[in-house]
Amino acid sequence: MKTPHVKLREILRELAEEKEVQWTEDLERDIPRHWEVHGDLILLPDSALQMPEWSSLLEGGWRPVADALGCKRLAQKSRIQSDDYRSPNVKLLFGKDSWVEHIDNRIRYCYDIRHSMFSAGNISEKIRVGSLICQGETVVDLFAGIGYFVLPYLVHAGAKFVHACEWNPHALKALKRNLELNKMKEKCQIHFGDCRKICPRSVADRVNLGLIPSSECSWPVACAALKPSGGTLHIHGNVETHSSEQNTPQEESTTEICASDELYEEDVSVNCSRSGSRFSNSRLEVSAKTEDEEMEGVDSARIGQNVHWVAWARHIKCEIHRLLEEAHGGEWEVKVIHLEHVKSYAPHVDHMVADVSCRPIVWSG
Repeated sequence: MKTPHVKLREILRELAEEKEVQWTEDLERDIPRHWEVHGDLILLPDSALQMPEWSSLLEGGWRPVADALGCKRLAQKSRIQSDDYRSPNVKLLFGKDSWVEHIDNRIRYCYDIRHSMFSAGNISEKIRVGSLICQGETVVDLFAGIGYFVLPYLVHAGAKFVHACEWNPHALKALKRNLELNKMKEKCQIHFGDCRKICPRSVADRVNLGLIPSSECSWPVACAALKPSGGTLHIHGNVETHSSEQNTPQEESTTEICASDELYEEDVSVNCSRSGSRFSNSRLEVSAKTEDEEMEGVDSARIGQNVHWVAWARHIKCEIHRLLEEAHGGEWEVKVIHLEHVKSYAPHVDHMVADVSCRPIVWSG
């Protein structure tokens, strides 16, 4: 039985013979072997079919390629655009409709593939969010997108209500459709615009900050969004990883991260799929003394001696403590209660999530 790649190569070679275009090894190598499947739409990689000869071979249209691959619609992606939305750069080659649908953990997501992206690599975090106990809670999602985390909070975690902040009009359109598809329209209020300007204050039991490489620009608004009685922040971020040679502690700390604040084993749990992996952050180097203090009381086997990972958590703890006092006044107890390793990027970058418990020490409510 012929594979789609073999069928595609044969059809393209026949086209070359018909148009008297010389078949070369370069053309052979330019034929894709891998692609993304989105229902009946196939998304070709940006590296495929780039030789100038394809312009004349396919001047009659892309139907031969679609037929060979067994799809009804065909598109090709390029590099992500450098706009504020990190928009995909996708061109529809064959077919008229660019909307696709994914079913992920029994949740339906639809979106226009030309304007929005779907990260299958985040499935573990979406499942984890869905497993949280959020009955009766109000959640604020500062970077809602098409509903990646909004829907797990509502459908599986049982959140009472979600405030969804989003500034990309294309993602907003998909979010509205997805809320309707999953029958959650009445449980979500959409706030269109920059979350730093339009996010509601003092309403949330839980705030989701699903922005990478860093969500730190929105930590102040996240703290302000929490109820005066406190709640939980889920802070996403990319943390650089290095080899053991690169990960050697420096003699002096290059960033103040509240060295007096310690994280103990009872304060933080860690989930990392790669036992013994090393995590670091070039902005959060700590002295050897601070590393020793930080490891004291922490399950080193569980975190794999990832002292820079712990330093990232300590930086979060320190900054969130300061921002909570600015937003709400009074004294607060801040604990990083869990660190989640979502996935890895190449080279040496890991997507992490810190769950941060925020409680006022004295609250009269």
